[in-house]
Amino acid sequence: LVEPNPHAYLIMDACREEFGTDLALINAGNIRGHFDEGKLTERKVFEVVPLKNRMVKMKLTEEEVVNALKNGAKSLINPGHKPSIVMPSGLEYTMNRKGEVLSAAFIDKEGVKHPIDVNHPDKNKIYTVATDDFFASGGDKLIPNKINEIDERFDFDKDKLTCQYIKKQGKPVQIKDDGRIKIID
Repeated sequence: LVEPNPHAYLIMDACREEFGTDLALINAGNIRGHFDEGKLTERKVFEVVPLKNRMVKMKLTEEEVVNALKNGAKSLINPGHKPSIVMPSGLEYTMNRKGEVLSAAFIDKEGVKHPIDVNHPDKNKIYTVATDDFFASGGDKLIPNKINEIDERFDFDKDKLTCQYIKKQGKPVQIKDDGRIKIID
């Protein structure tokens, strides 16, 4: 719930790319398990993403994104590590073991990093976001309930997007921690 997870990064990268959004965000508690080296099957993807939510596209302000990161960072000090940290694509951030977000940057589709002022995030900057209906409905209280504000709703979950994404790669996929979430003392 409170550790960087490169398997979740792969899943979020798949959602971001398949939907063409600025960001993809999910609570860490939504990802269960990891991918083993070797042939990846649809069944294995389902085992890593077993909760059957529905994917959505929505808009969040920079302030809402930063608040989600801050709410998740509190998991480092909360009992039971709840609600869990946010797993991103298109975003990197640093937090400390005291549960504070220290810095963040939006990474555009060309790979250019745009720093975000986590102490004064822009209320007018809007990001398109791929996520699921659990996150969008305020599940785990990372964001307020915004389910009535979603742009598009789909009848499938992250497992389908992940399978499509991996098939399009045409070669073995490397799963590694790229440092998009840093936790420092």
